[in-house]
Amino acid sequence: MRSQSIIPFYIPGKTPLHKLHIGVKLSLLLVYSIIIFSTSSLLALFLYLIIFVGITIRSRLLIRSRVIHLLAILFIIFAYLTKNSTIIILALGISKIAILTLLLDLFSMTTPYRDIMQLLSSSAPFIREINSIIYVANTTITIMPSIQYELLRAIDAETIRRGSSVKLYSFDSWVTILIVLVARTMIRAERFTDAVLDRGYIPSQRLVLSNTRPFSWSDFLIMVVLLAGGLIIRVYA
Repeated sequence: MRSQSIIPFYIPGKTPLHKLHIGVKLSLLLVYSIIIFSTSSLLALFLYLIIFVGITIRSRLLIRSRVIHLLAILFIIFAYLTKNSTIIILALGISKIAILTLLLDLFSMTTPYRDIMQLLSSSAPFIREINSIIYVANTTITIMPSIQYELLRAIDAETIRRGSSVKLYSFDSWVTILIVLVARTMIRAERFTDAVLDRGYIPSQRLVLSNTRPFSWSDFLIMVVLLAGGLIIRVYA
């Protein structure tokens, strides 16, 4: 069995998006989210959608939710042809969801989670407990693929035992699956704890950013160009 996570995990690469400073990417994500929410122009949303799909393809990243993207394009075209108010509202809603999904995917696939967590930690050094919170959150996100893998293994085993797929309302099967999942997770947690302690982890010690590259003029220029392009489309489209 295969399952798709809500937010895609980091994909290593050497694209301009991967190299872009995390502060710039966060700023672009925030500003473009505001722009997308505030616009009511179908043409602007259509251009944003095409541009971000092109960036995703050019960066050789995954394009998820293809059905939503296709529906957004079809609804925009249909809305222009029919001028129907209901179709226009649907086109606006679906296209905004599709674009915001692309934005989140682009950010998460080009930014390691540890950099996000460590950036938050370094930006709030006056809070002593923040390092422990950041560590727990970062660790939880990191081990989620392992937990998902164990869940899929447990579902596959229960499917083989029953001789049929597990039903959503099958209480007995899900109890068995969850017991197996909890047992395997506890074993993994114990091994992980031993490994962390052996490496001398100290919660009170500040985390150090793995991305030590300072903010540069190239980051600033890229941010200005991308923001200018987005605002031009927002104003004139």
